[in-house]
Amino acid sequence: MKKLEKDEPQLWLDVERILTGGAKAKVYDEATEVLEKLHELAEYKGEGFRFKTQLRAFAKLYDRRLALIERWKKKNWI
Repeated sequence: MKKLEKDEPQLWLDVERILTGGAKAKVYDEATEVLEKLHELAEYKGEGFRFKTQLRAFAKLYDRRLALIERWKKKNWI
């Protein structure tokens, strides 16, 4: 968890970079994988609210990508 904690700012940037790669299942899966790590870290640190706040910002930005949003809903992130 310490390494994840150190890499957290870069991981959020990675999610943003990945999502700019287009509306494809592979892109959604890759972004969701990184978000899974960030979610685990947030739970570990007791910062679930912060994770959800940042995720909602992505959801608002990519609200037309229904398959992406559906992945996040299945995980109960939004």
